[in-house]
Amino acid sequence: MTDDDDFGTPVQRIVAAFSGAVLLLVVWQIVGVTEVFGTTISPPTDVLEVFADPDRRPTIVTAALATATEAVKGFFWGALFAIVAGLFVTALPIFRKGIDQLATIQSAIPFVALAPILLANFDRATVPVAMAACTVFFTIYVAVVQGLGSASPTLHEVFVVFGGSWHSKLLRIQLPSALPVVATSLKVAMPLAIVGAVIGEWFGVSKGIGPVLLTALRNYQMPIMWAAATSTVIVALVLFGVMAVIERLAMERFEGATR
Repeated sequence: MTDDDDFGTPVQRIVAAFSGAVLLLVVWQIVGVTEVFGTTISPPTDVLEVFADPDRRPTIVTAALATATEAVKGFFWGALFAIVAGLFVTALPIFRKGIDQLATIQSAIPFVALAPILLANFDRATVPVAMAACTVFFTIYVAVVQGLGSASPTLHEVFVVFGGSWHSKLLRIQLPSALPVVATSLKVAMPLAIVGAVIGEWFGVSKGIGPVLLTALRNYQMPIMWAAATSTVIVALVLFGVMAVIERLAMERFEGATR
């Protein structure tokens, strides 16, 4: 029995996900209409009105696309640096402890404290991308290091006995072993890139969901604020879905191949 079987058939999983989404929307609508928490929570019907309004919809859509672009760029650079760092410490283990500590320290810095540091070193337009890269680095780095070290010790010994080179062992044993773990980390890290990009936008950028959220909050335009937040969730779910497909392909092809 696979892990997927534990959650039922594909149809059952779809029905469960759809039911959960409907329940969430119903609760959200009730809370918004009854004003349990005041007028700060706009119901989904008000959010839909924003998306249906031809004057307000382009602002939300344009901002969401800008944030998605920044998040994807940051995700790419963060993943690239994480993979390079993981390969480096695997090839030269003497440096692993130091780089592990640096990565841990970087991940422990609060987002709101990290953004000003990035602002001091990058121009304002680059801060959201840099912020997204920082938010995904640690997750992917840990997965790369663990994945590269997860191959069967027996296979390592076989390669040593037959005189296999480091490059050959990396390509034929370590990378195939690491790909499923790394693919999972990429899926997990993608929503973090969205969060990082939005927070980075709060520090002087004129485009993206971040400025829309701040402007709507200052002017107490709750429907616009919730519409912007909803668009961010939609972007995150779409990108998460793309990475989930990549993860499934990696699992089907490489999981257990070098164990």
